[in-house]
Amino acid sequence: SRIIHKLEIPLSIPYQKVALARFLIVLGLFCHWVACFWAMTLNLGSDYEKHWYDVIEDPDDQRPHRVYVAAFYYACYTITSVGYGDITPKNVVERSVCSGILLASGLAWAYILGEVGA
Repeated sequence: SRIIHKLEIPLSIPYQKVALARFLIVLGLFCHWVACFWAMTLNLGSDYEKHWYDVIEDPDDQRPHRVYVAAFYYACYTITSVGYGDITPKNVVERSVCSGILLASGLAWAYILGEVGA
């Protein structure tokens, strides 16, 4: 906050641009955290036969960058309420995590939009 304030005054950056930049940074970080948490369900629910990743990719090809990109895609459309529905939870662990993600996403999205609109 102090760093942004120190840059804002000498560079004459309008508040709207600072708010938009903050919005994009917070949204990107939140999407990253949700993506990491969603990807973690592959290990948490390893006792189950079906997983969310099996539907969109080859289940045997779980290279980290492929899992992360799929999880980040899920996080982005879940947080922004687009909800395509092509990635869905397939077991109890994933449904539990997904419920928590949906609740947190609703709160985060309301906060982010409130900050930008203020």
